[in-house]
Amino acid sequence: MTEFNPFIFDPSHESYIGTRLLPYFPFQTSHDIGWSGVRVDRHRQPPWEAIEHSLSHHSIVIHHCQQPMQAERMLDGRTRNEQVIDGYVEITPAKVPQKAAWRQQIEFTLLFLDPAYVAQIAHESVNSDRIELVPHFATSDPLVHQIGLALKAELEVGESSSLLYVESAATMLAAHLLRHYSAQKHSLYKQGTLSRRRFQPVIDYMHSHLEQNVSLAELAAVVQMSTFYFARSFKQAFGVTPYQYLLQCRIEKAKQLLHWQDLSIAVISRQVGFHDQSCFTAKFRHIVGVTPKKYRAGL
Repeated sequence: MTEFNPFIFDPSHESYIGTRLLPYFPFQTSHDIGWSGVRVDRHRQPPWEAIEHSLSHHSIVIHHCQQPMQAERMLDGRTRNEQVIDGYVEITPAKVPQKAAWRQQIEFTLLFLDPAYVAQIAHESVNSDRIELVPHFATSDPLVHQIGLALKAELEVGESSSLLYVESAATMLAAHLLRHYSAQKHSLYKQGTLSRRRFQPVIDYMHSHLEQNVSLAELAAVVQMSTFYFARSFKQAFGVTPYQYLLQCRIEKAKQLLHWQDLSIAVISRQVGFHDQSCFTAKFRHIVGVTPKKYRAGL
């Protein structure tokens, strides 16, 4: 893998774009909303030819195009004219030289993963300290596409996004890249299933912090586990992710609070961790089958 490149951009700084890499800044970014492990930028760019460059982070491009489009792309010295369709993804490891050119307006979501974060996941998930990710031209990867769309949806709600959901998605994405885009194939490190009693402190913590935007790292720290080991072990023990479990706790608490007629739905939504009432209503309806208003009316 080529290490030298005169233009290395650091996505952890807002100025990584400028006019030398892309003409316009992203129209949405997670840069300033407190996400950890992953950065998500949404782009809409005119026809352009980018300079040769590399990035200090692993990057994933997820294309959004109504019709197939042509693009010329160089990755680590290899050039390809490729047809890009909606949902295709491109994987570029950190420090790999790249450039691209396209002749029509393009829209895409750009995901960045910190190499140190991925290395930590590698140590925990595939029991390896040395991982070399391999660059991939535009290809179909339904799981990466699904994770990208989920992160894109979280980005759209801005500061109301769930840190637990975002960090869980970033962990899943990193583990997937390690299994399927490494120079050497790796299997997930096998581990024994922990009992539910081991996670009781986490369950107690969830119930006492329903109104807060808790993170995956925060929950893992309660039982002194790494984020990857915690997320995987929790799902093995309960059959659902930590995010799904916390969401269910919040909805159950909301159902109890809806019995109090003097509490507005807006107040209830904040008390169970939703700072956006429309998001609370959507989640409540998805799980319960009716809106909070209709649920209260039926009491």
